[in-house]
Amino acid sequence: MRRRLRISANAFDKNAHDCGIVPIGTYLVKPVLLYAYHVSQSKPEIIGWAVVRLVRDKRIALGLSMNAVAKRAGLSHTMISRVERELRHPTLEALLRITTAMNVELWPIMREAEKTQASQASPRERIPNS
Repeated sequence: MRRRLRISANAFDKNAHDCGIVPIGTYLVKPVLLYAYHVSQSKPEIIGWAVVRLVRDKRIALGLSMNAVAKRAGLSHTMISRVERELRHPTLEALLRITTAMNVELWPIMREAEKTQASQASPRERIPNS
């Protein structure tokens, strides 16, 4: 999952920045240790986000705007935007409404997302089809 951190240029003064001090909330602190770690996700969550990315790519390929899809689907532009930016988990109903508004089938996209997930998983993470 992507995480973004935005710090405006005038969030803290240049001298504090030169000393390695960063703003955390309203306090200026000096970071001692910065590290990143991977949080494992469940298979349904991984496939769900892959479906969302494929739907977004399909919308762009069709030349449709978020507003047009939102209007046709009966959803808000904000909802479409948050789903595409992976900030909200869409329900099956929302995905069906979005894909119907784009005149594409959801099921082939779901199968493609599952195949993509299986091919990108490491051998240890691969789950055999039953």
